[in-house]
Amino acid sequence: MRLRCVSATLLAALVAAAAVGQPAPAPTPTPVIRFPDLAPVPPPSPTPAPSPDPLAIPRLTPDTWYVVDSDVDVEVLAIPDGLLKVSQEAGPLKVRGRFIDGSGKSETRLYKGKNVVTVEVAEKTTGGRATLIVRPATAKSTADWLLKPIDVGAEPPPAPKPDPTPGPGPQPQPTPSGTGAWAIVVVADLTPDAATARLVNGPTLTALKAAGRCRIYGAKDDADVLAKKNYAPLVAEAGGVPALIVLDKTGKKAAPPRKLPADEATLSAFLKGAMSP
Repeated sequence: MRLRCVSATLLAALVAAAAVGQPAPAPTPTPVIRFPDLAPVPPPSPTPAPSPDPLAIPRLTPDTWYVVDSDVDVEVLAIPDGLLKVSQEAGPLKVRGRFIDGSGKSETRLYKGKNVVTVEVAEKTTGGRATLIVRPATAKSTADWLLKPIDVGAEPPPAPKPDPTPGPGPQPQPTPSGTGAWAIVVVADLTPDAATARLVNGPTLTALKAAGRCRIYGAKDDADVLAKKNYAPLVAEAGGVPALIVLDKTGKKAAPPRKLPADEATLSAFLKGAMSP
């Protein structure tokens, strides 16, 4: 029997011929709402750069643009008031300036979306952390809103080095105002995880519910109620669900919104200071 050997060149040609006529891979779809590309570029260095923090919050400085380019109708709000100035125009739109995801030098960009939202640092602000709330016209509930935290203002100076001389002992922390009339708890849905359920059904919130001073809402189940009462900005200020919001008799904040504490003792201590007798 005679064995026939196929050369490597002939084998490669046969593989290439088999690939002819195969469909090209589908292109990646472009998102309908586009935010600045804030992926950091590592500086050239012979040593590997550390991996970027995926939860790092961008900083918007004066004379710099943060632009949202959207193919759908959107409503954009910034909370709290006084940190950011938000403007919206119909696209396509040319914008010239320095951009939060740019090189630091002025440039001209063309945004082709239906709606172009420009965000800049408000005048006379002392800086702080803001949250950009993007509500697409297609949103069916608050779960479809997009939240973007932004640090506003110049980079704070580095913390001073610790004083080697001993100082006074721990100082008492400021307590909430104690004018709260209502405790509002917003969970992801009305069948929360076991840890959240223990707090929702624990003695502190159960006593307030029995007194008619506590309401529990699900972000999905009660989306219409939350939108009507305008609780979404307060949930965003708290850092998301599960959120704890304390309101006074007029419906204003009696304490800064916060995440629901992780244990009964912390929850009880906070509400004792925040709620009126």
